[in-house]
Amino acid sequence: MSKISQRKRQISNKPLTKLTKSEIIYLIKEEKKKIENIKLDKMYVSEEIFSKSDLDFYDISKKHSILSGRINQLKVDLGRCNRIANIYKAKTESLTNKKKGIISGLFVKEKDIDSSKEEYNNAVLNSKKYQKEFTDISPEYERISNIYYSMSLNMKIKSIDNRISLLNDRLNFFLKKEERIISLKNKAAETTRRKRTIADSIKKQLSKYPYCPYCFGEIGENPHADHIYPVSKGGESLQKNMVFVCNTCNLNKGDKTLSAFIKKYNLNRDKIEHELDILGKEY
Repeated sequence: MSKISQRKRQISNKPLTKLTKSEIIYLIKEEKKKIENIKLDKMYVSEEIFSKSDLDFYDISKKHSILSGRINQLKVDLGRCNRIANIYKAKTESLTNKKKGIISGLFVKEKDIDSSKEEYNNAVLNSKKYQKEFTDISPEYERISNIYYSMSLNMKIKSIDNRISLLNDRLNFFLKKEERIISLKNKAAETTRRKRTIADSIKKQLSKYPYCPYCFGEIGENPHADHIYPVSKGGESLQKNMVFVCNTCNLNKGDKTLSAFIKKYNLNRDKIEHELDILGKEY
């Protein structure tokens, strides 16, 4: 078995809840191919064209079983009659071809033929009877067989359709989950955008001091407005949560909390908190 075939088998045997989105999409395509292949079968007929009386699969199945059994039995009986007739004909031909001088052999074969003649006659009569019955029921057997086979194909299609429906339900679960994630991300992005917009407005209201409250070095010509508690973690763009710091500290801090920033760069927590208290900030 090829690796591709093994992979197909593994996916097909997986529980529905264990399938990934890509595996579900793959299986839906494979199941649809099965339906297409079934419909290519020359015996396939849509059940829509069947009469109501033919739509009872149990009844059709029962009729098919009975007729199939009778057809098979007639074939056996006809075969038996033909064998008896062929044996009798072979004996008769053998007797006709024998030389007249072989008296003992001739007498025995004549007796043998006489004893077989009644069996031969019965076989001929029965063969005609069986052949007539075979001829009579064959059209109905063919009709029922076609319906039975076609209905079996329709039932396979229904079973596959049910499987596809379950796979689609599972796929929709993934799609809705993705939609929720995208929606949450969009909301978060919009919230961040609004906070940044507010932050730009707040920046204009912030006081600038000559020293950075984090490293206590000169704040420089281009100080950055930092969110003490990061926006990405729920921090608000309020004056009490924003402070001008040097660009180095702002870049190093990124979206870290003040505590994580102090710990990572081994800063003086007491002094920083003291400076922020003086500036009226919350941390």
